[in-house]
Amino acid sequence: MTDAPPLPGQPAFFIDAQELRHIVSSQPFEGGLLSVDPTATVVVTNWRADEHDPSGAVELLCRSLGRDELPDPDVDGNLVIPAADPLSGTPSIAALRQIYARLRRPDGCPWDREQTELSTLPHIIEETDELREALQNEDWNHAAEELGDVLGNVIMIAQIAHERGAFTFEDVVAMISTKLVRRHPHVFGDLKADSADDVLAIWNQVKEQERLQQAEAINNGEATDTR
Repeated sequence: MTDAPPLPGQPAFFIDAQELRHIVSSQPFEGGLLSVDPTATVVVTNWRADEHDPSGAVELLCRSLGRDELPDPDVDGNLVIPAADPLSGTPSIAALRQIYARLRRPDGCPWDREQTELSTLPHIIEETDELREALQNEDWNHAAEELGDVLGNVIMIAQIAHERGAFTFEDVVAMISTKLVRRHPHVFGDLKADSADDVLAIWNQVKEQERLQQAEAINNGEATDTR
């Protein structure tokens, strides 16, 4: 049994399976960009016409839409993924992202719709100050709330960038994950560090190597950012 198509007037996003495969292989970001609204129905056409293993496309769709699995395609080869309801399940990062996507939709919140990447920065500073105060006072419930506010602002910026086709939240996670592993070769590699000073020296050494690689990439007309 397949999911029903979107109802008349219900927001929907259409993408061809061939285009989806191109997005999967796109650079510079891992996984490419998929600017879809998880609170809208997503219809992938020609799904069965895709001659290659769609596993990369499946992973990208699941990550972008916050789903564990996808429905089966219909008899016409269309993959109809129903809109997610962020309030129907257990609170999670995926559900929180869906809430922000819903707030930013044309029929969402007027205030959230007006926000830009830069307009959110004062809010991050304010929430960080309140988080510091809560931590200093060991008010753990308040600290958790304020940390959630900081996270919310981060997701808001990522959502706006997603809408622009600049980068996605997955790109943010991929970059910090890669950076942490790269700059901790004493944990994930063969180097040895016996003290915090050793760690700092390794960190700065790796960072300098990254700077040189970045300069070389710029000279060669390539764009990478390892900051």
